[in-house]
Amino acid sequence: MSVSVDGLISLIISTEESIPGTASIEPLLVEVLEQIESHADDRECYVRRLLALILEPAQGELILGEPGIVELLEFCMHELRWPEIRSALASLDVDGTDWRVRRSAQRVLDAHNDAWENAEIYAKYR
Repeated sequence: MSVSVDGLISLIISTEESIPGTASIEPLLVEVLEQIESHADDRECYVRRLLALILEPAQGELILGEPGIVELLEFCMHELRWPEIRSALASLDVDGTDWRVRRSAQRVLDAHNDAWENAEIYAKYR
């Protein structure tokens, strides 16, 4: 039985909190990407869901700082390269935004490129 993308996102966050590092979450990241790619008709829904991970506040901070969220976004956006996600991240990469949020946004923006410097942290992109 397949777990929903929302369920996988929750698993990614809880796994990354308890076992930091991409090796522990990469199988879940692969599954999220495969589900998104296999349900192309639901693209708008997935865009909204991923935008919520970037822009919706959680406990007074941007959720982009939650463990596993940057990894999820960079892993998926290296393949998908959705302009809506790039635009939302670019809006966070400006003066006046918390430096931690800016750095997270920059990491995901970097993943949109063919020559993504941090790709080697994922077995899929080595």
